[in-house]
Amino acid sequence: MAEALAAEDSDRIVDPREKCPPKAWTIHFSNWNFWSAERCVFVIELSGKDRTTCLESDHFQSPPIPVLDDDDENGDLEPGISHEHESRPIDLPVARAMYRSARPLLGLGSAAMRPQQPFTRVLPAAKRIAVSPAVTVTATRGYASKFAADMRMSSRQNKKASQGDGGYSASEIEKSMTMAHIMLPGTFVTVPFSQLDKSPKALWAYTYARLKQRVQDFLAVFGAKVASMPTWTTKPRCQLSYTKIVPEAKALHRSLGEALAAGDKDTLREICTPSLYQTLSAVISRRKATEKLTWELLRYDGKPRIVSHKVAMMPPLGKAPIIQQVVVAISSSQKLNKIDKSTNKPVKGGLRVQNQTEYFVMTRQFNPKTWEPKKWIAWGNTQATTMEDWKLIQKGMRDMERKDYSKRRGERL
Repeated sequence: MAEALAAEDSDRIVDPREKCPPKAWTIHFSNWNFWSAERCVFVIELSGKDRTTCLESDHFQSPPIPVLDDDDENGDLEPGISHEHESRPIDLPVARAMYRSARPLLGLGSAAMRPQQPFTRVLPAAKRIAVSPAVTVTATRGYASKFAADMRMSSRQNKKASQGDGGYSASEIEKSMTMAHIMLPGTFVTVPFSQLDKSPKALWAYTYARLKQRVQDFLAVFGAKVASMPTWTTKPRCQLSYTKIVPEAKALHRSLGEALAAGDKDTLREICTPSLYQTLSAVISRRKATEKLTWELLRYDGKPRIVSHKVAMMPPLGKAPIIQQVVVAISSSQKLNKIDKSTNKPVKGGLRVQNQTEYFVMTRQFNPKTWEPKKWIAWGNTQATTMEDWKLIQKGMRDMERKDYSKRRGERL
C-alpha cells in the first residue's frame, strides 16, 4: 500500500506556484483555461462545467493541435489562407504540465507579477516614510503617504510644536524670525476720499476691496482670540490693547524722530526692526562730521487714527511668534534744522518746516505659549494703497502661495 502511494506521489506533477505565495495584486481567472502545445496557444472556454476543476474531470477533451505540413516547415503560414491539419489527442498529465507552464507566462500566476522597483533617488521628505507596496509610485512627493505633502508638513510642524522648543533646524528658526519683521501681506491703507476716482465703477471696486480686506483682518483677530483661550469658558489671553495703540504710536514716532536727528544708534536699535535700523544707520553714517541735526514736532494737524490692524500667526505654528501690526495715520507739522558744530549756529538753508501725513507702521510680537506681548517697535512708513497697488499685491500673494504649494508638493517650477 505504501509503495502504491509513493508511486502515485512520484507521478504527481508538482505545481511550482505552491512554493511561491501569491502577491497582493495576483488575479486568478477561473472562467478561462489556457493550453500550450508546440508553437501555438489556444483559449478554450468550457461552458456548463466547473471551471476550477475541469482539468481533473474525466470529461476532459483535448483540443485539436495543428501540425505543420511539409511545405510549412519554416512556419511561414500565409495569413488569411486556410490549411488542413491533422488532429491528435494529448495525454492528461502532459496537458496539465502545459497548462501550469503557460499560466504564469500569460499573467495568471505569481511568476508573471513584476516586483515594484522603487525610485533610486528619494526626496528628503520621503526618506522617513516607508513606501507601501500597494501604493503606485509617482513622480511627486505625495506618493509616500495617502495624505498630501502640505498636510504632512503641517502635521510635522504641529508635532514638533507639541514636543517643546527643540526639533527645529537653524534655517527654520532664521526664516521665522525674518518673517516676523516683514510688512504683513494684505495690508490695506485707505486713500483719502478726496484723492479717489469718483466714477461709480472705480469707487465701488475700491470700496469692495477695502471692505473685503477688513473682514479678513477681523476674522484673523477673532481666530487669535479663540486660539489664546485655554478653555471655552475662560478669558482670551491675547490682549490687543486697542485704547493704548494710538498713544504708543505717538510716543514711538516722536522717539524715532529725535533719535534719528541726534544720530543715536543705540536707541534706534532698540525701537526699530533690524531692516529699518540698517537703513537709518547708513543714513547717519553718510552725514557730514561738521554738522548735526535737530528735529522738533511742532503740533498735530489732526487726531492720529488707526487705518490698518492685522494679526498673523507665523509658521511653524506653536514655535514662531504671533505678530500684531498696526498702521497709524499721523498728520503733523515738523521742523528740521542743521547746526554747524564748530560755531553752534544754524547752517544757511538748513531749516525746513513741513506739514505731512505719515502712515506710521509699528509691530510687536506675542509669545506663542503664554501670549505675553513684547514692546512695540517701529517698522517705518508706508504709503496709501491705490487700486493698482492692491491688484499687484493680490497677484504677488497668489504667485507666492502657488510657488510655496508647488515646492511642498515636490514639483519643479
